[in-house]
Amino acid sequence: MLTARAGNAASRRHKLPLHTALPPQMVVLTVTENKVHIIELICQNLIQKAQDEPNEHSLVITSTDSLPVVIQDGSVFRREDFMTCHEEVYVIIIHQMVKAAESGVERINIVCEDTDVFVLLLRFYANLNLTCRLS
Repeated sequence: MLTARAGNAASRRHKLPLHTALPPQMVVLTVTENKVHIIELICQNLIQKAQDEPNEHSLVITSTDSLPVVIQDGSVFRREDFMTCHEEVYVIIIHQMVKAAESGVERINIVCEDTDVFVLLLRFYANLNLTCRLS
């Protein structure tokens, strides 16, 4: 009986306000619509914080929109050259890294624990003879 209740809860769609406690991970993240909703909340929050507390760094935010948002010095704008319709995150990360390097960015930090992303980054960095600092 407990399994049946957990299964029903796990298939429920949640519409969460920004400042609410999240339900348990297995309840929320087993439903694609919930994942998308949480990603959008995080992106909205990042944009708001960056506008409220500008700093010298630039942050690219990719969400469900194929056109990424860039936050830089408290300003928010879209980077059309970063646009991609690909769904695989590692392809999107590599595409954005290459575009940023080609546009003259001197240092790029990529935060990702995926080994595939790391290997692809090394390959493209070497093949394209990029000179920016990549970490």
